Amino acid sequence: FEEIDELIKELGIDCEGNLEYPTVLKMLVILATRRKKGPSMEDVKVAFSIYDKDESGFITKNEIRCVVFGLGLPIDEIVLEQKLTQCDVNDDKKVSIDEFGKYLDELKESLE
Repeated sequence: FEEIDELIKELGIDCEGNLEYPTVLKMLVILATRRKKGPSMEDVKVAFSIYDKDESGFITKNEIRCVVFGLGLPIDEIVLEQKLTQCDVNDDKKVSIDEFGKYLDELKESLE
């Protein structure tokens, strides 16, 4: 937890209230990046499986919503739709593991 506390201080995050989902996702990517070059395919598979509740091979907006709410994080429908649109390259309203991995790589690059 020390590493997370240091990251919170470094990013200047005010922890008086709840952290929002995009902030948590950024923190996870930063931590993964610091530990190695970036998320490995195994990391992507593990993270993907957390969202892909029905094991269909795709992540839907409802699955994202369930995971976020399960973590106790606030997210509104606009942000949820934006995240889905950012990940969903082929615009089929679901995210494949390849799209998810590409999104994580792009997020990592934007933080460097």
